[in-house]
Amino acid sequence: MQDGCTGTIQGNRTAVAHVTNVYEASGSACLLARAILKGRTLQRHQFQSEIRDSEGTVLRTATNEEDGTFVFGAIGYTAADAGKTFEYLVVESDRMNAGYSYDDSTYTALVGVYDNGDGTLRETVQYLDARGEPCAMPSFDAGGHARGEIELSAWKELVGRAYD
Repeated sequence: MQDGCTGTIQGNRTAVAHVTNVYEASGSACLLARAILKGRTLQRHQFQSEIRDSEGTVLRTATNEEDGTFVFGAIGYTAADAGKTFEYLVVESDRMNAGYSYDDSTYTALVGVYDNGDGTLRETVQYLDARGEPCAMPSFDAGGHARGEIELSAWKELVGRAYD
């Protein structure tokens, strides 16, 4: 039989039918991080951060919003991912802005995927700092500081007597 076929079984007869049910489930998780700028006002898209897989391949890149939040977008999962935990690295990536100190911290994001049994998945996100301790959200501290040179000159004027 083909998909969508119907039929009638007559009395005192035997019929064979093959039924194949396909179960599908999907869901997504959105990973976040935050930029914190000390000494200056944070601007939108001023800093860049990355999500990498366990092999170091860059999966997502995001720039900060005005409030400092990096939003990496939804990472999709299917029923085949249920029962698994996915590990991602969260790092600050763009270091091209002169006059700033950057944060070398690496955070781990663990995403657990669970099947709700109704075609949807539930994802849990846990962030860990470099020591493996749980944290609310990866935060990257940047400091703004200017560098430059100045040449100062001074003179002394002696009034009321001769200079010895």
